[in-house]
Amino acid sequence: MSGSGWQPGRRRRLSGAITRSIAAAALLCAAAGVCAQPSLVTLENGLKVYTEAGGPYDAVVACFVCPQPAALDEIGRRAVVVAALNAAARQPDGPGHQVAQAGGLLTVEEAGDLIVVAAYGDQGSAPALVRALADLVAARTSAASLVPEGALRTELERTASAGISPRGEAERRLLGAAWCAYPEEIKMAAQSLTPDQLDRIMAEWLSAANGAVSVGGEGPSDELLLPLTAIPPGVREPSPMTRTAGRGEAVVREEQGGQSVVAVAAQGPLPMADEAPAWAVIARLLGAGNSSLLFLELRTIARLTYLTGCNWPVDESCLLWAEVQCDPGRERDVERRLLNLLEDLGRDGPAPADLDRARARTRLELRAVLSSPLRRARLRAAGMAWGDGPLWPEQLIEKIDGVAPEDIRRVALTIASGGLVLRIESGPE
Repeated sequence: MSGSGWQPGRRRRLSGAITRSIAAAALLCAAAGVCAQPSLVTLENGLKVYTEAGGPYDAVVACFVCPQPAALDEIGRRAVVVAALNAAARQPDGPGHQVAQAGGLLTVEEAGDLIVVAAYGDQGSAPALVRALADLVAARTSAASLVPEGALRTELERTASAGISPRGEAERRLLGAAWCAYPEEIKMAAQSLTPDQLDRIMAEWLSAANGAVSVGGEGPSDELLLPLTAIPPGVREPSPMTRTAGRGEAVVREEQGGQSVVAVAAQGPLPMADEAPAWAVIARLLGAGNSSLLFLELRTIARLTYLTGCNWPVDESCLLWAEVQCDPGRERDVERRLLNLLEDLGRDGPAPADLDRARARTRLELRAVLSSPLRRARLRAAGMAWGDGPLWPEQLIEKIDGVAPEDIRRVALTIASGGLVLRIESGPE
């Protein structure tokens, strides 16, 4: 999906395969009531940019793939880079202010192995959103300039004080330490870097070679895309973050008051993988509403729980998460029934009616996600940053009907045998 580069005033010729894919996306968007003329170009700095109609508002998202930490003091660097971007975005008259002037919001966050910079605003604001995002990513405000006034230190303290959630703990255990840093690792990384070193790291990570941009709002033009050429070309990082799968023992936490939580987490594939449709469907089979298997087994039949749910976030770490909330003292009964349910599903497979319902719910939810300009832009940018194309969400939807009972059995066995159990046991206040 690369080419000779985009230049002001020159329209790039797309390949036949890309043209067919874009035409398919246009038809899908038209069917959803959105008039789209999508376009995929590669800028002169090597950055891939996908543009399409925004819908009720405009959105711009950039995704950058982070490298594998080479040493212990590098594990928290991703959080430090995100903190520096957030501090820069919040500067007076900075990128965050520029987006606010367009009636919108700019956010920066970690998502799996990605750093995601997103901006959205009223219809017609796409040019302003692109300029603000490019200003932030191209490091117009250096880390060194943030240190004297304390903006970076304050942002880092806020990041480290948030701690690590049970879901983050599961991500760390199943995917490796690099995927979710402990507060002390973030502090270690920050202390080991000078501002100049941080600026160099940001220039390397936030580069055209490591990322991609999706614009929902209007077609490509010189005015719209020119600011993105300021993003440094960079060199594709040879060691992207790896997944070091492992099960480990159950994670148990004790908290005072409230409901207890029992969860099972499992490492899923990237959403473009051949097995991805089955993971998307099993998440809906287990946790989509009152007819889901978790709700029927643990709430309706056993009456052990209040809330159940399951999701597989395709634009983050792709870690499947099945969660059940129950009264204190019932955690082990819930855990036993939850694991038995997965084992039974792996042995017997789903009932035909349950599988039909889960497939229909999966298609519906994916289409609902694509109806949001911001979520759609994020999915497209993530796919391109991961080395795939921007149209993988539509391709995933097309494959849902092909998910067979044996696919569900295989994934259920994977979750039951390779998943990580987490319990938050709540006592009296």
